[in-house]
Amino acid sequence: VLNAIDELDRAVLAVALDVDRDGAVRPVGFHEAVIRSRARLVYDDAALVMEGGESPAIADPVVREQLVRLAAVGRRLTTRRFAAGAIDFDLPGAEIVLGDAGHPTDILESPRTIAHRSIEEAMLAANRAVAEHLIERDVPALFRVHEPPLPDQVDALRELLESLGLLDPQGAAGPLEAADIQRAVQRAAGRPEERLVNSVALRSLRQARYDAVNRGHFALAFEAYLHFTSPIRRYADLVVHRQLRDLLDGSPSALARLHQPGARLAGWGAALSWRERAAMDAERDAITLKKCVFLRE
Repeated sequence: VLNAIDELDRAVLAVALDVDRDGAVRPVGFHEAVIRSRARLVYDDAALVMEGGESPAIADPVVREQLVRLAAVGRRLTTRRFAAGAIDFDLPGAEIVLGDAGHPTDILESPRTIAHRSIEEAMLAANRAVAEHLIERDVPALFRVHEPPLPDQVDALRELLESLGLLDPQGAAGPLEAADIQRAVQRAAGRPEERLVNSVALRSLRQARYDAVNRGHFALAFEAYLHFTSPIRRYADLVVHRQLRDLLDGSPSALARLHQPGARLAGWGAALSWRERAAMDAERDAITLKKCVFLRE
């Protein structure tokens, strides 16, 4: 049974991608579209179906087939990203359960299921495709930049990984690449020091930020990347949407607007990066406060 809100037509910018059996992505098209949700799902139910199980909440055979296919596509994209040297940290988050009065009643480990991973891979592929599309057409944009770690940070991480025997001989001798870090993280999986390795490796990397200049994304092993998939909650995505819409419009007035942001993009990138860090600090403080209140009892 669909809720009334699910039956609404919604205007979107769509990215059509073709993913082959090896996980290679080929953009098919970028266009304005209208979508209508067929169902409203939760991650846990979707994950059950994607892993071959049954969920009473998902009875529609079309939805079930689409979820299974999405899981297959997500696995292909993940495998290809890891092969290219992308780093994936699997640090569990805390999910605070609040009572009626807003006081914490429980703290659970926030799950990261195949449903979460598949959606993440789809968003990564769309974001990357839009970045490459705008670059090919010389359209200014706000890129999501993640530069390689600084030498002193790499040295501390290398010392830890070597002491635990997690580096390949060639990785121990040459520069520490993203692929070396990813392999070390994978080897630590299931070992007592897994959390330590993930935490130290994450802290050794620089913070990602927004920039008007494409400088690549070290952790994702992407030559170009930006944020496109959340224009209703991130201003950087909205900027990208406006640029892509004007490019798709193609009218003289729309094409003239493409280069209007100009030098302002750099200022926007700096401001948005600062606000993002402030929001993350506020979120961490709020979670820490709720943990303390819960443990006090």
